Amino acid sequence: AESTSMPEMRALYWKILLGYISTDSSTWASEQAIKRQNYRQLHLEIITDPHRSTSSVGKVESLGPTVSAATDLTTSRQEVEDHPLSNDSGSVWKSFFADKDLTSQISLDVERTHPDLHFFHEGGAEETVHHKALKRILHLYAKTNPRVQYVQGMNEILAPIYYVFAKCS
Repeated sequence: AESTSMPEMRALYWKILLGYISTDSSTWASEQAIKRQNYRQLHLEIITDPHRSTSSVGKVESLGPTVSAATDLTTSRQEVEDHPLSNDSGSVWKSFFADKDLTSQISLDVERTHPDLHFFHEGGAEETVHHKALKRILHLYAKTNPRVQYVQGMNEILAPIYYVFAKCS
């Protein structure tokens, strides 16, 4: 029988207690594959990018005017229904700038996450792989839980969970 280390057991128990996997070990691989695919899909759906065409918030098919045969600047046939200065509640741009503000707030905390642990500051780069992962997780949490959003210090709650999962995956 293969022995399991204490950190691996901790990660396993946390996954079960947090509802990430069931207690049936025969389903763990498929459950994790499904959860990871759902996470990737959620990330694509929730992160606002006004530079690509979208239909969920507003149509942004063309970001500028086209030049007609008479060399006059005219609006293209594909009308832009949104504008970067728009304050409309359904504006893709308004959502984009709100996301940027949220990311900035999260970044301030994540950069200060456990400065004493080399794990979070590997390579000496300003933004490590682990910082990016923490930011992405916290941003998605804030977007999927609008009543809670992001609160200063959530990075300190996420950090030990992320650390254990990352070390034992």
